[in-house]
Amino acid sequence: MIKRLALLPLVYCCLLLLIPAAASADNDLHSRADVVGFLEKASETQISLSEKDMSLDEMKQSLSHYFTDSYQQLFLKENAVKAGGKYRIYGSDFAPYYIPFKAISDPAKITRFDGNIYVVEYFKARGEGPVSYEDHYEAIRLTQEGGMWKVSDYYSENVPEEVIKNAYSEKAKNKPKAKASKQKKLGNAVSGQQSVEMFLKKQPFLLEEVRKPFSRQFEKNIGLIIL
Repeated sequence: MIKRLALLPLVYCCLLLLIPAAASADNDLHSRADVVGFLEKASETQISLSEKDMSLDEMKQSLSHYFTDSYQQLFLKENAVKAGGKYRIYGSDFAPYYIPFKAISDPAKITRFDGNIYVVEYFKARGEGPVSYEDHYEAIRLTQEGGMWKVSDYYSENVPEEVIKNAYSEKAKNKPKAKASKQKKLGNAVSGQQSVEMFLKKQPFLLEEVRKPFSRQFEKNIGLIIL
């Protein structure tokens, strides 16, 4: 009995060592599914804060599992409103520092750079509706804090160039092909013009009055092709 009691402190110490390891295992983000699942939980945590009034410490405690200290401060500064002795968060479509739904959608690209994880998405220009914008990239950065992955930054613009290149490498590969295709079309148009000129030179019996309108019409067509 005495021996068993003597072993209890050792067992307790082993359990303390295992608990952080288990928490870290749940936070390991090896695959796309891991990252998306993590962001879904982070988003749910933010939304849950609007369900009841809480103290700032209670809100920070909830957010601390998924967000760095600096990100928590930014989020609460922009969204927490004092209500009596506590705070309340009101949901909004344009509330800053919320995890956007697009970050966990299929088009988003996930890449690793400089020890961080980035979730990046490309947006084509939009000129209609209540919100308009030019072509741009947006991104969320996850970094490790205390050995745990957490959301640390949200880029609505100015995403690092190296991150974009890593995430959308296929865009860079496709651009030269598109240019080559355009050049090929223009080359065909020029060679066509040369063929017509050779034809006219070999037909001296054609009247100048006929040749000039034909040439002008061809030049007009060529102009349309180039434009």
